[in-house]
Amino acid sequence: MDFSSANEATLAVLIGRFNSHRLPRILALKRSVDRGELLGEFDLHFLERVIRDANHFKQLSQDSPRYQELLVRYISLYSKIIAIALENERQGDRF
Repeated sequence: MDFSSANEATLAVLIGRFNSHRLPRILALKRSVDRGELLGEFDLHFLERVIRDANHFKQLSQDSPRYQELLVRYISLYSKIIAIALENERQGDRF
């Protein structure tokens, strides 16, 4: 197996894990922060792991332009969750 094939296989595993394990939880966090709820410590640790996975995905996908759009979507979703969560924290500090 050459490096490119190994990269493709690793990317496929990461995408599979994301779709089956990470995405459902990320979407639940998004719904939660959209309702004005705060992220707990466990949620923050989860997002840290997801961001580490995204960085790993980024390194592996640099030579695969077809994965770049997917990576941008992942990062955009994380950014939205974090931005809304920060705003929820600010709103909570006002009371």
